[in-house]
Amino acid sequence: MDRPLTKPLGRYDGIALIVLGVGLIFVATVRFYRTATLIDDPEPRPAPDTRVELAFAAMLGLLTAGLCIYLVLS
Repeated sequence: MDRPLTKPLGRYDGIALIVLGVGLIFVATVRFYRTATLIDDPEPRPAPDTRVELAFAAMLGLLTAGLCIYLVLS
């Protein structure tokens, strides 16, 4: 009897981790170029808000923890 390698929850959790990881890389790239531009600007500027990055990192951490728990219990 053949058993599938993944169950539906594991498959969707893995896809969500990939999508959030790619999104985090995209946001980090945009933020890197924006920060490089601000460093080259001679006029001082306030630090930009980091809520988006923190939200992505929190979702990625929660999904990773969920996947680890799922793997341990299955």
